Amino acid sequence: MEQMEKNIAHMNRHLKKSIINNLPVLKINGVHLPDGRFAASGDILVRPMDKSKGAIEHFVFVYGTTIDNKELVFEMGPDNDVALIELKTNFIKHHNCKDIAIRPKLVDTPFADILKRVEECEFDTYCWYSKNCEQFVNYCVYGKKKSAQIDLLRGVSQAFAEIYLLKWKLRAINPDNSEYMSYIKGEIARLEKLVSDIKEEP
Repeated sequence: MEQMEKNIAHMNRHLKKSIINNLPVLKINGVHLPDGRFAASGDILVRPMDKSKGAIEHFVFVYGTTIDNKELVFEMGPDNDVALIELKTNFIKHHNCKDIAIRPKLVDTPFADILKRVEECEFDTYCWYSKNCEQFVNYCVYGKKKSAQIDLLRGVSQAFAEIYLLKWKLRAINPDNSEYMSYIKGEIARLEKLVSDIKEEP
């Protein structure tokens, strides 16, 4: 799977136009939210994905305000992979600005370093599990590809897998199931591998 993702990224480098090599000139190193708050270049913005799905959040980080007054943020999503989008029309949209949180970049991190990380992954393809908006933003801004939402999901998945694994192990020690032992052992092996894979996910 990892090799396939690398192959797709390599192909995209030949098919897609580089964002980093065509960045617009900035007038302001940051953007103004409609409620008056200011987010500096490199700061992370977080909003609920949808009012009906309050637990799901969408992440971008600030590029800045261009000389033609476009307020731009970096995003990774299923529609356009890595892209520069407009703050108000493409990110805030119909959402209440008060719902948007600002997470500042580390003070000792130059914005140039953040852009270098964008360059590393600008041709990657979005994947909700391994290359989502939160992982992209956290990697570019903080250097760590982490997603609290995916970690939570992984924890739930591991718990369910371990419960099913225990059920099949109990079946294995029941003498009434002796004629099905080959099938039971196969299920145990499959679930043990699943638990192991979940634990090893980065």
